[in-house]
Amino acid sequence: MATVLNLFPLPIHDDAITFAQADYRTALEQTDVIVAERLRTARRWISKLKISKAIDDYHWIEIPKDNPSQISSEVKRILQDQTSVGIMSESGTPCIADPGHFIVRLAHEYKYTVKPLLGPNSIMLSLMASGLNGQNFAFGGYLPVKEPALIQELRQVEKRIRSNSQTQIYIETPYRNDRLLKTILNKMPLDIQLCIATNVTAASEHILTQSIKQWKQSTPVLGKEFCIFLLGQ
Repeated sequence: MATVLNLFPLPIHDDAITFAQADYRTALEQTDVIVAERLRTARRWISKLKISKAIDDYHWIEIPKDNPSQISSEVKRILQDQTSVGIMSESGTPCIADPGHFIVRLAHEYKYTVKPLLGPNSIMLSLMASGLNGQNFAFGGYLPVKEPALIQELRQVEKRIRSNSQTQIYIETPYRNDRLLKTILNKMPLDIQLCIATNVTAASEHILTQSIKQWKQSTPVLGKEFCIFLLGQ
């Protein structure tokens, strides 16, 4: 039987409901190597679960922030040895708007069974709650920072919405939330629908979809909250 690469989701917020069921805990106890976006977060989460395996029994690898592929050689050696491996993001679901996909790709090359485990994904949860088209959507990551490029991209966003009825999903660095929102409200047509999903899964979660016209009538201050922006029709 092929060795397993487990993809372990982590809570998005500390006050989120614990979701780690029996299969999650069992998979964690059977894993030997943890490749984590941030070791401190991964270790804290595993300690909180109080599983039978000790923290120091794992071989730990942290994904370098600026150059994730830097660990490729080490990961290849581990996969060649057919060692059971797990990937953990800083929060949410591994490899979705987070690093680690190259490890999954290598695992397929080495004939591993890749097992995605149940857990929160703020992008999908926001889309579910938005009321926008969930049959045709695209996650675009971060919009351009510089305004000329941002405005140009927003024009393309509108075209994709109009021509394909395709929901467009974006995230932003928290300290730029209000700047991005202001540009969206100033540059997008009034009938376009905008969903702002804030602190998804936290006690302070707030998800609201309105037209650009409605948002302009009462514009929130987002501050440095974790936000997801969805645009559609």
